Amino acid sequence: MPMKTSMLRRSTLREIRDSLGRFLAIFGIIALGVGFFAGVRGTTPAMIKTVNDFYAENKFYDYRLVSTIGWKQEDVEQFAAQDHVEAAEGSQTMDALFLTEQDDEYAFITHSVTEDVNTLVLTEGRMPSAPDECVVDSGMDINLKVGDTIRLSSLNEKSTLETFVEQEFKADINFRPVVTVIGFRLKIEKSVKLTDTE
Repeated sequence: MPMKTSMLRRSTLREIRDSLGRFLAIFGIIALGVGFFAGVRGTTPAMIKTVNDFYAENKFYDYRLVSTIGWKQEDVEQFAAQDHVEAAEGSQTMDALFLTEQDDEYAFITHSVTEDVNTLVLTEGRMPSAPDECVVDSGMDINLKVGDTIRLSSLNEKSTLETFVEQEFKADINFRPVVTVIGFRLKIEKSVKLTDTE
C-alpha cells in the first residue's frame, strides 16, 4: 500500500512538472472562484445591515398611504395612535413646472418636508426655515447651486399656481412664485423591503 501511494505521488508530481503552466492556470481559476464566492457571501449581509441601519437612522417609512382627495390631520392622528406605529406624518406631493435663472424649464416633483418620518440627509447647505426655501435632490442633472432661485412656470395648471401662491412665496415681476435653493439632499428611495439574514 505505501508503495502504491508513493508511486501515485511521484506520478502526480511528474504530471504537474511536465504541464506546470496548465496546472497554475487551473489553480488560479479555482482560487479566483473561491475568493469571489467568499467575498459575495461575506459582503451581502454587511450591505443589508448597512442599508437597514441607514433607513432606521433616517426614519424611512415602511408604508406610504396615498390619497387623491387628501388626508385630514385627524386621519394622521388616528394612524399614529395605532398599535405598533412608531410615527405617522402627513405630507403633500405635487408635480409642477419650474424655470431656472437661465429660463430653462424643468418638471419637479415637490414634497413637503417631514420631521418624524423620512428625514432629509443633506449633502450641502441647510434645511429650509421659510416657506420660500427648498432643498433639491443632489443627483439631478440641473445646473443649480445654493442661493439660486427657481420660479413657478405660468404654464402650470391654475390649481397648482394657486397652491403655491397661498404659501406666501416671494414673486417675480410676473407674479410667479419664486423659491430659493438653500440646500441639496441625498436622494433615497426604497423599492423593496430588505430583511435581515441569519
